[in-house]
Amino acid sequence: MSATGAGDIIAQTFFRVQTRATWGGSWVDRPYLFPETHVDAVAPSVGEAVFSYDYGLIKKNDVGSFATYSPPDVNGHWVRILQTTSGGAQIGSPWWVGRFDTEELDPQGASASVATGRQLLTAWGLGHQLDRCPIDFAQASTGASGTAVIDWVPTVNDRAEEAHLSIGAKTRVRGNRSSYVNADGIYQFSDDGQEWTNLDVIEMILKNYILPDLPVFVLGGQYSVLNGFKDKIALDGRTVWHVLNELIDRRRGLGFYLFTDGTTVTIFVYTVLGTSLTLNGVTIPANPVTASLNLDQRIEITSCRVIESQSVQYDRITIRGARILSCFSVSHADGTLENDWNVGGAQAAYDAACSANSDYGVISKGAQEERNDRFRKDDAFEEVYSRQRIPRTWDGKAGDGVGGTKTNVLPVSDNSGNVSVPVGTSPFTPLDKKFERALPFEAGQDYTSFVPS
Repeated sequence: MSATGAGDIIAQTFFRVQTRATWGGSWVDRPYLFPETHVDAVAPSVGEAVFSYDYGLIKKNDVGSFATYSPPDVNGHWVRILQTTSGGAQIGSPWWVGRFDTEELDPQGASASVATGRQLLTAWGLGHQLDRCPIDFAQASTGASGTAVIDWVPTVNDRAEEAHLSIGAKTRVRGNRSSYVNADGIYQFSDDGQEWTNLDVIEMILKNYILPDLPVFVLGGQYSVLNGFKDKIALDGRTVWHVLNELIDRRRGLGFYLFTDGTTVTIFVYTVLGTSLTLNGVTIPANPVTASLNLDQRIEITSCRVIESQSVQYDRITIRGARILSCFSVSHADGTLENDWNVGGAQAAYDAACSANSDYGVISKGAQEERNDRFRKDDAFEEVYSRQRIPRTWDGKAGDGVGGTKTNVLPVSDNSGNVSVPVGTSPFTPLDKKFERALPFEAGQDYTSFVPS
C-alpha cells in the first residue's frame, strides 16, 4: 500500500543482506551486516554501497543473551541487498548488487577480553568489475577462415595500408573487420575491408575480455541503434568499461545501466530523446519507457532531493564529421606550386657540384658524372629538385594544371551537413594543411559529379 494521507499506515520495509565468495556460489545470509548507504547509478558513474558490522561481546536485538561476534571475512565477495516480506521472502529483483572492495576496522577496546569494534565494508557496483577487464590481445584473421591471437589490439576502423581499386587509383581502406564471424560467433580483425559497427565492437569485447571470475554480460534495451554508428576507436590497453562509455556515447543521446537477475548481467542501453531523431540514415529512437515522480502527498518520504542540472541538458545536438578532403591539381603553370628549397644556396651548389675542382676539366665525362653524383648525395641537397609546396599566398583556387582558369576548390558545409563550393573563396588558413598519402576514394562511389553519390 502507498501511504498518502493521515489515516494511512506505513508498512515497514524489510531487507536482507547476502554475500557469496564467487559469482556461481551460494548466497549466504548476513543478518547483522547493515547497509549504511547504497547508491545506484547509470554510466559513466558506478554504484557504491557501505556496510557496517558491529563485532565483539554483544547482545543483538533478536537474541536473548550476549554472544561473541567476529567480523565476517567477506572482503572481495559479492554482496546483494534484497527487499523481503516480514517472513523473509524476497520481493522482486535485488535492490543492489556489487562486490566488496575495501575493509576498514575500527577497534573500540575489549569487553570481557573480547575485541570490540566496528567493521566498515565498501562495495562497488557491477560497472567497477568491467573496469578490471583489460583489452590487451586481439583475434585476427590469418587468411581464409583462420584465426590468430595477437598480443596487441588494432585501432577499430583504422587501416594504414593502401589498396587498389578498379578505377586505377589508390585508396585508404577504413574498415579492418572480417566479413565473417569466427568460431566464437563474433567478428575479428581482418584485411577484408569491412567496417566495424559500434555494436560489432561491443559484442566482440564482451566475448573476449570479461575476466573468468565475472558473470556473463549481455546487451538489452535499445542496443540495436548502435548498428548505425561506425566509430574509429583505440582499444589497446584500455578497459571494457572505458570503451563501453565511449561507444554508447551520451553526446549522441545514449546511455546505459547494469542490472542482474543473479545469473547474467544486462547492459541496458537506452536513449534520452523524447522524439526520434534521424540523421544521415541513422535513427536514434525515442525512449518508450518514462516515469513520473509524484512525491508531494507521500507521507512516508522523509527526504527526497530532486536535483536539476543544466550540465546534462542539451538545446542542440550537433553531429560533427571528419574534416573535408578536397582533390584538385596544382602546377607551376597555374601558380599553385613552387619549389620548396633554397634556390640561391643549395640549388646553386647542387648545380655546380664538382665543376670548380682543379682537375674537373681533364677527367672523363663519366668520371665527372660519378664525382657529381657522390657530391649531390649529401643530406644538404635532399630537398633540391625533389620537394614542392603550395605557396603560402595560395587563395584556395586551382586550375587545370596547364595555366587555365582557376576556381575555388575548397568545399564548405552548412549547419545541415550540405556540402557546396562558394563561387568566390572559402574561409581558409594554411595552418595544419597536409597532403594525404593516398587518394580518399571509396569503392562504389561515383566521382564524376562534385559531391560523390
